[in-house]
Amino acid sequence: MAGSPSEDEIMAAIEASGYLMEQEVATHLERRGMHVRTNVAFEDAEEGKSREIDVTSITRVAVDEEAKIGALVELLVECKNSSNPFVFIARPKNEADRRSQPEEFVFPYEYKMTKQLGAGRSTHRTFPAFNHLGFDKVFDAHVRPWKAVQFCRVDRNGKGWHANHGGLYDAIFYPMAKALNARRKERPKGARPEDWRYIWLYFPLVVTSGELFLIDTSAMSLDLSRLITFPSSAS
Repeated sequence: MAGSPSEDEIMAAIEASGYLMEQEVATHLERRGMHVRTNVAFEDAEEGKSREIDVTSITRVAVDEEAKIGALVELLVECKNSSNPFVFIARPKNEADRRSQPEEFVFPYEYKMTKQLGAGRSTHRTFPAFNHLGFDKVFDAHVRPWKAVQFCRVDRNGKGWHANHGGLYDAIFYPMAKALNARRKERPKGARPEDWRYIWLYFPLVVTSGELFLIDTSAMSLDLSRLITFPSSAS
């Protein structure tokens, strides 16, 4: 047919689209023994539309047959095929950051230490589950001494380059949050005492073919000669 693309042109268009990247990610996860699905549909409850997550993979990491408790890890993966680099701007964590507990960790139990005061009275102290279970020692985003405070993509702008963050959060992170909420609603929840219960750890991930850069602002020296000095208004 006249005007039809050649095989090479078809392959170039498919490779540029990122479709093959999704399959490559799925294959790597399958090789790690995970159960993988691609192009998983979910309902956007806010807009009443059907959307999809590129790759989901799940594996069981622990099980107690007697107590009927299982622990599973599920990855929700969004693939972004990009030739443009992404840049994260970081600064050192402060004391409040080091004491904080990630809001994305939701635990079904409380851990308390009770002290008996006598005469039927007692007092108790609640321990954060995040700390009690040791996540504060191993969760990388909590352990590392820095935090990323800004995020952008470097795009071509005429003959130069432009650092741009417009639309990135809506295009990348917001859909991931919607997919996570949808998957949480689908998680099996035991209604009877004899039903299995699950500890379900979700990890939303963004995989990109673009290069990633980190700028550590604590390592940068401040060039005072580049600051603008405004004249005093006093006469």
